[in-house]
Amino acid sequence: PSPPRDSHKTTAIASVRSERSAIMWPHIVRMSRRAHDCWRYVRGAAISALAPRWRIFGALVVPILTLYGANWLVFHPHLSSLYGIPSPAEVIVVLAGSGERALYAQSLIDRGLAPRMLFTKVFPECERVGRPLSACRTGVRNTTDEALLMRRILAQQGVERVMVVTSRVHVVRARAVFTAVFWGSGMAVTVVSPPHVDFPEETSLREVLKFLPSVGAALVGRLAPSLYEEIMEVRYGVARHLSTSLVGLFSQLRSSL
Repeated sequence: PSPPRDSHKTTAIASVRSERSAIMWPHIVRMSRRAHDCWRYVRGAAISALAPRWRIFGALVVPILTLYGANWLVFHPHLSSLYGIPSPAEVIVVLAGSGERALYAQSLIDRGLAPRMLFTKVFPECERVGRPLSACRTGVRNTTDEALLMRRILAQQGVERVMVVTSRVHVVRARAVFTAVFWGSGMAVTVVSPPHVDFPEETSLREVLKFLPSVGAALVGRLAPSLYEEIMEVRYGVARHLSTSLVGLFSQLRSSL
């Protein structure tokens, strides 16, 4: 018996659809590729157009936020992990600066938190033998010098717990510098300051601007002491030269007037 007409129609329809699919599929693939290429072009153009604006935005906003955050830490060191609470120590190190530091260190000794204190401006063994103060000066130039000197002296004495006393405005930077220098020494360092001491805003701004250079110098001084000394010699040599030149220039101007 011959097959029914419906089956012939179904077969013909299926054949036509397959032929159409074979013809249309390459066109669909090409169109999808073109759409994808168009999307990539539009996205690249948008990124290229916006990138300079984002760079400008970042260049303006990021430093402002960084300065504000660092300034906030300077004004509120007690809310940061960089600020320590006075705790028992084997020695108190008084950083060079205002007299309030030495007075506060003495009050900590009176409270029984430490048996003695050291000053970074003079060698302790030099004072003990009765030599004049002018011959005992350490010649420290900055906070990094103080930290490097104290690490060497306290390591020779076998000290394990150190309490550093500085001004409140200097706590954050001093803590960062001493942490970098004393890293790996086995000595626990706490940095404290006299409470409730006011300071001018320009001082805090100066501390903020000095923070990153000081930490960088501390890392260099810890890892490459000879390189650190060369950099410091150049830095302070240039500063001395500029100071001398400016003094001479002002003297000439004054004499001409």
